[in-house]
Amino acid sequence: MFENIPHSIIGFVITGLLIWQLIPVAQRLGMVDKPGGHKAHKGHIPIVGGFAMFVGISFSLLLIDLPWAQIQPILFAGLLVLVVGTLDDKYFLSSHVRLLTQVGAALILVVSDNTFLADLGHLVNETNFTLGSWAIPLTVFAILGVINAINMTDGLDGLAGGLSTITLSGVTILLAMNGVTNGYFIIPLVFIATIVGFLMFNLRTPWLPKAKIFMGNGGSMLLGVLIAWLLIKFSQGPSRSFDPIIALWLFAIPLYDTVTIMLRRIIKGTSPFSADREHVHHLFLKLGFSVGQSVAWVLGIASVFALVGILGSYLNIPEHQMFFTFMSIFALYFWGMEKSWQLIAQRNVADINVTGGTDNSIINPLKRKKHED
Repeated sequence: MFENIPHSIIGFVITGLLIWQLIPVAQRLGMVDKPGGHKAHKGHIPIVGGFAMFVGISFSLLLIDLPWAQIQPILFAGLLVLVVGTLDDKYFLSSHVRLLTQVGAALILVVSDNTFLADLGHLVNETNFTLGSWAIPLTVFAILGVINAINMTDGLDGLAGGLSTITLSGVTILLAMNGVTNGYFIIPLVFIATIVGFLMFNLRTPWLPKAKIFMGNGGSMLLGVLIAWLLIKFSQGPSRSFDPIIALWLFAIPLYDTVTIMLRRIIKGTSPFSADREHVHHLFLKLGFSVGQSVAWVLGIASVFALVGILGSYLNIPEHQMFFTFMSIFALYFWGMEKSWQLIAQRNVADINVTGGTDNSIINPLKRKKHED
């Protein structure tokens, strides 16, 4: 198992070196995110992080000589969303184009890799909740949900990459716990190493006061595809490494936040697809935390949820108990977000500046404008 770790470092090195080389190139080509509108960052930030991560992942998987049939579907699906997402960053494509692209990527995984949700496990009792003819439509819906949930978290420096790393680390730990040491075990390790290579230039630290690069829509959609693929692949079939409900715990914060945002918009009488600044990371900013502190809080909470899922799997806690606990916490999360924003509105807390990343998902499309230099 541990012999795979040096191989995964290839992705880290390639991604880091490529970003270092691409920053000046992106600035010359105009592949930058400009401040203005809903974007309050300073300067023109290169948005080629997604491209660098894809190259790092591709070279890593090819260099360690995994069977082509094993990696071809995820590379093709990832390339599709990366290309369209990058074009979207540059030319502001319509939401219909992005939606069709995401559906196409989901169908590649379903058809070419036979990756789909056959069942949801024992959510209520000892009966396995199978999906039957709804398997493929619900799989496509789930993949789109993960893609857009990641995209919606890409609102602060390091947040989307950090949350993705937590989910993938949870997957890796569960695979190790279940004795998975074949070629599939190294795949999440490669993904993690590649994202860490990106975070070296994106996550705020004492030696990096602000991001030098963004992942862009192409990068956030790429991460969504990678995560959705792994969560579905390893939570299905008779030899599954973890139950479907455990996958939700690993992905809790992006899922909670996305569903909460949409429900709150509906309750307020607005479209669930409208835009606002009421995500969980916005809440921390409103409470006076810095960008770095807000990211740390959100990642810390996400880590706790992932740990609960891992422990639940290790201790063989019944799936229905894990499910009802997950839903109960969601109810508390929703209530807490609702009350927090009500109190903030009553106290007229000053508006916030959001830095880092974008929020241009299908679920929450923003009115985007091109801004002059």
